[in-house]
Amino acid sequence: MGLALAMGRKTPTTRIASMIAGMVLPQLLERYATGERAARVITEVKRSWERIRQRWRERQAARSEESAGT
Repeated sequence: MGLALAMGRKTPTTRIASMIAGMVLPQLLERYATGERAARVITEVKRSWERIRQRWRERQAARSEESAGT
């Protein structure tokens, strides 16, 4: 997992940080991820993803309005 996270990084520092995160995160998840916590995290991730998608749509709409007005 660490190598997969590090592949897209450009600087050595971010590559190393990604590799470390890839080694540590699975162990932390195993230790602390209970059913209730996992459900809460999944809910928060979904909510955040929806916000990102909404902002993306708003930006696309604003750009299309700008290009139509030009």
